[in-house]
Amino acid sequence: MALYFHNLATALQENGAKATLFAYKNYELDNLSIKYSLRKILSTGSLSYVHQQSTLGKIVRIVKARVYNLFLFYRAILKEKPVVAHIQELFYPLDWILYYLISKTPSLLVFTIHDVLPHAFYTKHFTRVEKKILGFIYSRADQLIVHSKTNQRQLLTLFPINPEKVTVIPHGQYSQKAFTPLAFSKEEAKKKFGLYSEGKIILFFGHIRKDKGLDILLRAFQGVIKKKPQTYLIIAGLPLQGESFENYNRLIYKLGIEQNVLYFIQYIPTEHIPRFFLPADIVCLPYTRVFSQSGVLHLAQGFGKAVVVTNVGGMAEVVQHASTGLVVPPKNSHKLQEALLYLLENPYLCRKMGQEALKKSNKEYSWQNIAVNTLIKAYHLSR
Repeated sequence: MALYFHNLATALQENGAKATLFAYKNYELDNLSIKYSLRKILSTGSLSYVHQQSTLGKIVRIVKARVYNLFLFYRAILKEKPVVAHIQELFYPLDWILYYLISKTPSLLVFTIHDVLPHAFYTKHFTRVEKKILGFIYSRADQLIVHSKTNQRQLLTLFPINPEKVTVIPHGQYSQKAFTPLAFSKEEAKKKFGLYSEGKIILFFGHIRKDKGLDILLRAFQGVIKKKPQTYLIIAGLPLQGESFENYNRLIYKLGIEQNVLYFIQYIPTEHIPRFFLPADIVCLPYTRVFSQSGVLHLAQGFGKAVVVTNVGGMAEVVQHASTGLVVPPKNSHKLQEALLYLLENPYLCRKMGQEALKKSNKEYSWQNIAVNTLIKAYHLSR
């Protein structure tokens, strides 16, 4: 998300807005030149924790840190007095307090809904309460931004919201140019993993949650290496909110694929992203449930990679089947296996899909267009 915040704030600033980003104290893009104002005020105390922690411990830790962040953010709004308060991330599930307080200020309250229904952690057994909280939050905003028409339909179906205050603005692209100059080539990147040039790489990247479908990918990958034994799966990401990688690790050994799986179970800093995307031949997103789009998908397209995604959320609106990647049904390891093998067996087509994805990314998802649409459609401001 740090890249998303940085790119949007930069583009808004370049298009005439005075942008100030309220970020976490461990904001990781200090190495990049910025054109906006940066305030590193938010605590990182609840971002992750060991999976052995008790449920009560999780709740206490999250609530404590989130209440503190809520206070810090609201105090910053009172001090800065912005024309627009644009919130990109929930302090869930206590946001209703923050939204209520900000709605009483002169600032226009805009919220980008990255997920129509947030990933449930400790409120997952209280869906009615959760829905009421979300409904209140969405009702307090002056404008709501979603990333796809699918999101828009879901939002308007699930909540009694005035359609006129919902704007569809796509997720911006993550161009490889943002990471230049790169210190190594694709082949050199492969060697860093101990792999030779003839080996093919499938990449699973990002935070690890049950709804990301990693278990389905592992089962599909077992069938892939039976036909393509020089194919490797790289898993890179951090399990969030108390989840563990142990179950996946056991499944890897149960399936007998441990020789072809490399995993890096940790948070991947932004500057290390090219290390994983450059050597990849295919980026796979086998999600079983998502109510928005994926930053990982836009990273893959920005690096010119063919993708295999599932038809959930707004993913199929970004990926043109058989043109910029392949779209398969969710929770279907057989179809996923077929799609991966098809790309591996047709390397020219795989590369061509990646090139088309990059062209589409640069054209349709430029931050310039997103900033202009945000200013005019969501902020009601001219450039």
